[in-house]
Amino acid sequence: MIDHRPARPPYRMRPISSTALLVDFALARGLSIASVLRHTGIRDSQLTHAGAEVTFAQQVAVMRNIVHGIGDEAGFGLMAGLTCRAPQLGAVERAVMSQPTVRQAFETAIRFAERSCSLARHTIERRGDEIELVRDDSMLPAEIRRFALEHDIGALVTMQRDAVQMRQPIKRAETTVGADPVYEGIAVVLGVRDLAFDARRTVLVLDPALLDLPMPQANPKFRGLHAVGEDNRRSSASMVGPDDADRS
Repeated sequence: MIDHRPARPPYRMRPISSTALLVDFALARGLSIASVLRHTGIRDSQLTHAGAEVTFAQQVAVMRNIVHGIGDEAGFGLMAGLTCRAPQLGAVERAVMSQPTVRQAFETAIRFAERSCSLARHTIERRGDEIELVRDDSMLPAEIRRFALEHDIGALVTMQRDAVQMRQPIKRAETTVGADPVYEGIAVVLGVRDLAFDARRTVLVLDPALLDLPMPQANPKFRGLHAVGEDNRRSSASMVGPDDADRS
């Protein structure tokens, strides 16, 4: 089960690869590397270091610089998320597909996102006969919440296409953003027919029957190896120090 604690900025270090993808997106939109990394404590040479990690605050700072630089128009975050092809995606695919049920596969994918590219927290809650995936981005500055939400949706579409390759167990969705043709198009891609805008919170209502289905490629051996790998992943990683955050 995904964590149910109230949202707060996570202190876990995260791979720099997701931040590097954000930077690449910003450069393609015409921003300079100096403006994107301003006040983040990240040096451009670290973006290509496979073992480097960044803090939650540093990733937030990069996203804020991007939004300030390109504006907060609908679709920009989505485009950034669609480029999210992390180097470890192959391992994520195997971890997701090796889970015994669709529910556990879905939770594994969400955990990966929260530890790498997503800045929000997610909880799975049962309400009557329905199961909800609730997004909490209250720890984020208001100015980047739409971009961050779009980014995560784009990453979900990418994962569905490149890794999971299965029907998403989403019955309907509510989102805090206003209506836009961009979002309606993505709803079609995800198979979501019932989409409500300007909601109090962002929620995906999941299909309980689909969540309980067995995964066709369940593999307990690899699932165990993946769990051990999560615990030990940071043993040899080099970290971008959070104390540098005001010096770039």
